[in-house]
Amino acid sequence: MKRFLILISIFIIVSSNVNASPLEKIEAYFNNMTTFEADFRQFTVNIGGVSEGKFYINRPRQFLWQYNYPYKQKIVSTGTGAYFYDEENEQVTQIPVNSGFASIFTKNKVSFNIKGLKVTKQVEKDNILEITLKPNEDNIQEITFIMLKKPNGKIQLNQIASKDNFGDTTIVVFNNIEEGEKLDKELFKFVPPQYADED
Repeated sequence: MKRFLILISIFIIVSSNVNASPLEKIEAYFNNMTTFEADFRQFTVNIGGVSEGKFYINRPRQFLWQYNYPYKQKIVSTGTGAYFYDEENEQVTQIPVNSGFASIFTKNKVSFNIKGLKVTKQVEKDNILEITLKPNEDNIQEITFIMLKKPNGKIQLNQIASKDNFGDTTIVVFNNIEEGEKLDKELFKFVPPQYADED
């Protein structure tokens, strides 16, 4: 009887996921995520130039975009604040994390139907799921998340594309992905240089 109930429970979970929309599946993916680590390559279509680095998520409120090439820069959310840091020039810019695009990685519960985001397209075809969002931000027209469905049926983040107000599209492709592994807490610590020597 117990085994039967377990099988019924599994069937219900799988069936509900099959019938879910691409939006719901991608929301569930982020909400079930604990950690994410990957190498990335970033380029802008028709402009050229490639950036490379590492991307880390430690849900719910921490992430790190660490650019290693061609320049050492990073965007880090510490859990209490978020910053863009140009290491070579020691320039720091504080950025908002509770609205728009950044909120996807910092909210306790990920939902794309929130103030500051509008879902404009969702598609599932073969082994690819795709959603496009229009954020309420001055410099971004739209953001697209592209997920790949693995042989076991689970989906995984593969690309993020963003189009700016000039019509230029920047694409980030992830490789060597690891999920659910413990991350070093030091990755998400950041003290602006002007305060580094203060108690």
